[in-house]
Amino acid sequence: DAYGAALLDLHQQHNHRLPVARLPPELLAAIFTCLSDSYGVEWCAVSRQPMFPFNWLAVTFVCQRWRRAALDHSDLWARIDLEDSDHASDRAATFLARARGAPLSLSIS
Repeated sequence: DAYGAALLDLHQQHNHRLPVARLPPELLAAIFTCLSDSYGVEWCAVSRQPMFPFNWLAVTFVCQRWRRAALDHSDLWARIDLEDSDHASDRAATFLARARGAPLSLSIS
């Protein structure tokens, strides 16, 4: 609806004025790498979704700019955990595609 679209536009304009919005994507990616080194990725056994807040994948849900910075940084996706679950192969395939030739680190649990 028009009201929702206008509200979304106002939120986006506000967010673009924040100091964090001026950080270059390379710096965001470096921060995201620190998060991934510290927290890794944990999956909920019931919902099979990433568990938040202690999960670096949370940065991909903050805003479009952060998502793009994370998706464009192939090293973030090069650490692949092949745990024993129904959806592990789907997640591994997604991470592998996003890693785009970055050196891989595989963990099997």
